[in-house]
Amino acid sequence: MQVTRSMPPVPQPQRPCTREEVRYLMRHDEVFRTLPDSPGWICTDHGVREDPFMAKQNCWEFKKCGREPGGAKVAELGICPASTETQTDGVNSGKNAGRACWAISGTMCGGKVQGTYAAKIGNCLNCEFYQTVQREEKPRFETTAKILARLKKDQ
Repeated sequence: MQVTRSMPPVPQPQRPCTREEVRYLMRHDEVFRTLPDSPGWICTDHGVREDPFMAKQNCWEFKKCGREPGGAKVAELGICPASTETQTDGVNSGKNAGRACWAISGTMCGGKVQGTYAAKIGNCLNCEFYQTVQREEKPRFETTAKILARLKKDQ
């Protein structure tokens, strides 16, 4: 997403926006105020865009479940299938299925391992993490139908 309004001079072609620049844009730019939440912005000579290298959290980082490879609870609970599902790597800007966990069987919610997608999706739609991913990725949010089709295609 790019904001085309003028900004204070930018000395480098591309760099993280300073707090002052973001404050300036929030005060003076109607378009910028309507952009979705983003963990970071890049300022360029042509405006502002989301920082593609600013890491967005995967589910195991957000939920702190400890089931990622090398995680604190792997011995007790096992490795989460979302952390190792490579067919969905990159979906919704995540690592493996880290930002598509709602489509993966065997993930954990509320301290319990969940079953299939059909059995757990009701809980997932109300999950704070799911809603965060949806908000951060709009309008690029990859729907569950597309994720499931990708998983089925690669089987």
